[in-house]
Amino acid sequence: MFVIVGCNSNEKRIISSGEIIDSTYYSRELDWNIEIPEEYTVDTYEKLEKSTDLRDEIFKTPDGFKNVPTDLNLITFRKGQDNFFSSSVTSMNNTNLTFPDLQEAIVKSIDRTYSSLENTQHTLQTSEMKIGNLVFNKIQIEVRNASTGELIINQDLYNTLIDNKVFSASINYNSDQEKEVMERAFFKSVESKITLGNNI
Repeated sequence: MFVIVGCNSNEKRIISSGEIIDSTYYSRELDWNIEIPEEYTVDTYEKLEKSTDLRDEIFKTPDGFKNVPTDLNLITFRKGQDNFFSSSVTSMNNTNLTFPDLQEAIVKSIDRTYSSLENTQHTLQTSEMKIGNLVFNKIQIEVRNASTGELIINQDLYNTLIDNKVFSASINYNSDQEKEVMERAFFKSVESKITLGNNI
């Protein structure tokens, strides 16, 4: 079971998708680990369940996509309410979706979800980005208050395919400084793991 933890303890913690040793998370699903930045805490199991429930709700609307695969949450850590990093792995087995199909479904679902929010406006951009040996599909979302123009949240989503599994990471922020902290941790975690393979 997940517990909220700080990142400065030297003890070993077993969590549902891996373990945390000396402020570093080690995944059981992938040969991947990431260092949890100072002053960040790991989310509880209950918070991760709510996130999964929201994703399931998003994909209930008809887009012609069936058998959307289920995410396994890996690790989510945050500093405050709005600045957090989350990651997941999704098996593409037992689904009729290809990786491009899934990316298209994600983009449509995100756009639809934010379009339904009252008094907000959002922008969405897609691109590709190489990190280490891997090429990620990147989705950038900016959400603002439609009346005042005030920034509500930024999201940078990264998805790539490894051994028929979609490895995903999300950086959510309203502070450029915290964005840089999470980006450094994520980029370093991918660049240092050449055994994740090459999907070019």
